[in-house]
Formats: sequence, structure tokens, C-alpha cells
Amino acid sequence: MRTGINIIFAGLLLRTILAAINSFYSPLLGAEFDAIKFHETAEMVALSWDNIDLRTGWIYATALGIIYKYTFSSIFVGCLVSVFAWGISAIILNKIMDIFKIQDNSRTIILILYAFWPSAIIFTSVTLREPFQLLFLNLTIFSYVKIFLQKKTKYTFLFLGSLVCLALIHKMFVGVSFIFLLFYGFSFVSSLDKKNIKYFFYIFVILIIITSFSLDIIMDYLFSKIPLDKLSIYQIISSHINNMTVSRAAYLNEKIYLYNFYDFFKYLLSSIGNYFIQPSPFRQETMFDTLLFFENTIRLILLFLAFLNLFKFMNINYKFFVIIFLVYISSEIIWALGTNNWGTAVRHHVPSMGLLFFLSFFSIKKNNFN
Repeated sequence: MRTGINIIFAGLLLRTILAAINSFYSPLLGAEFDAIKFHETAEMVALSWDNIDLRTGWIYATALGIIYKYTFSSIFVGCLVSVFAWGISAIILNKIMDIFKIQDNSRTIILILYAFWPSAIIFTSVTLREPFQLLFLNLTIFSYVKIFLQKKTKYTFLFLGSLVCLALIHKMFVGVSFIFLLFYGFSFVSSLDKKNIKYFFYIFVILIIITSFSLDIIMDYLFSKIPLDKLSIYQIISSHINNMTVSRAAYLNEKIYLYNFYDFFKYLLSSIGNYFIQPSPFRQETMFDTLLFFENTIRLILLFLAFLNLFKFMNINYKFFVIIFLVYISSEIIWALGTNNWGTAVRHHVPSMGLLFFLSFFSIKKNNFN
């Protein structure tokens, strides 16, 4: 336990130093554009409530602006807020390992990787959304296992609140939140006895009836976000892909046209491959590219270890391991579909990194097996 606290403290100290360098000396590599834009938006919110932006993704900048308004309008303050969020996320990850009674040596490896993964150190030290995505995703896992492993239903509000915060921080997490709600529903129904299932069925029917009366409103809202009444799902996906920013680090430089499921499936496979392996040795031009390649190599090794852990059927918490594994895979696949360059991909790997490390070194103390 003491070792874990020391690792987390070292991670906080390192991030605080990097936050100071980023604020008072020069922007860190990879933290020049979006991080500065979020900070500038937060400064505008601090000057006037008229500048509040409640759009998905920009709520983070608005919240940061409110902090600026009542403290100091300084990028260093913004960086410290991110460092604080990372610290809380690390504590939550440590508590998840407490619940599962992870072996001490595995816990140490997980926390070392979590605290000192090179690219993640930068992205969790500056004014970016990644530390908050980490925080709320870890909180979602934490509350989920509290509810269904420890039977503490009072964490339901934390679970739902974390999912809402994830969806507000980045629209990608709308999909992840939906998947997690399906797991929640499955686990909830599985936990009911036969008597309560009957009442659950009645409530479900009532909700269906209420929804049917609101169907027009629901469909109008859906079509305003995803115009399926005007375009096919494949046209919508193609449009999104082709509107992504093209840069030196892009691994898609030609327009993509999807006409059917086969086209989509081919794109899915290629996007996942590029998302995990780029920049390949043939695409590397800078030292940063080489470092990302080594990070990706280690990440694939960790993913392989997590896959091997799927075959540890005798683990009493196997069901929860599989659910966390599926959440991790779903998250990464959704990110891959909406990512076009390895500079962005390395940031998108950050939110679920805690899950990957946890899954890779999932080793429970022997007295917790049947």
C-alpha cells in the first residue's frame, strides 16, 4: 500500500514539474495547439459568462474558465487542475485494485506504468481533456464493481454521473457509455431474483409505453445529430472520415467511400491496424515518431498479455474481467474509427490506459481463488 502511494506521489511531482515547464518556459511537445486553445477559451469564460460554451467537448474549457474566475487566470493553474485530476484517477485505480485484491507485485507494475508512461505524462500535465477522461472512466469502473461485486447500490448515482460526464467531455464516449449501460442492465437483471424480475418487467413495459408517446421528439433529436433520414449510415461515416484533418502524421490521405458493410468492415480493420501500429518504421521521420513506435510495441505486448488473461477461467471475478476487457476494446475501436493520424492516436490511447495495465497484470492473491 505504501509503495503505491509513493508511486502516485512521484507521478504527481513529475507532472507538476512538467506543468511548470509548460507554463513558464515553453509548451511541451504535443501540448501546443489544443491545450492552448482550451486555455484561451477558459480565459474568455473567466472574463464573461457570455462566453460559456456548453457544446460537447468544450464543457471542459467552460469548467476550467469557472475555476480561473474564482482563482487565477493562469495556464499553470489549468495545468495543476489536470495534474490533480490525474492524481485522483490514480487513487481510484488503486482502489479498484484493492477491491479485486490484486497481488502487490502486479499492483506496483500497474501503478509504475500508469505514472510514468511517457506520452501520457505530457497529456496529463497540461490543459487537455485526457486526465478527466481517465478520471471518469476509472470512476465508472470503480462504481460498477462497487455496485455488482460488493453489492453497494448507493454507487449507482456515481456510475451514471460518470457516464454523463464522459459523454459531455467527448462525443466518442456516448458510444462507450451506451455499451456500459448495456452491461449495467445485464448485470442488474442477473442480480435479481425471480420475484423482482417480474417487477422489473413491468417497469420495462411502462418505459416502452412512455417512450412510444415521445418517439417523434426522440427521433427529431436523433436526426438533428445524425441525419439518418437524409443520408445512409455509410455516407455519414464516410463524410466524417473525409473531413478529418490531414497532416504529416496522417495515415489516410485519400478520400474514403463506404457503400456497404463490406466497405465499412475493410475500413474498420485498416483503421484499427493503423491506430495501433503507426508510425511504422517506414513512416518515421522524427525522434518523436520512433518513441511512439516503441510505445505502440509495448502497448501491443500488454494487449496480448490481457488477451492471455481471458483464459484464466478459474478466477472468481472472471465475469468482471471480461466486462472490463470488452469496455477497453470497445473504447479503442471507437477511437480508431474516428482517428486519422498517429499524433492524435497517441492522445486517444490515454483515457483507457489504466484499464489496459489493469487487464495485462490482472493477478489476484491466491487466497481469493475457489
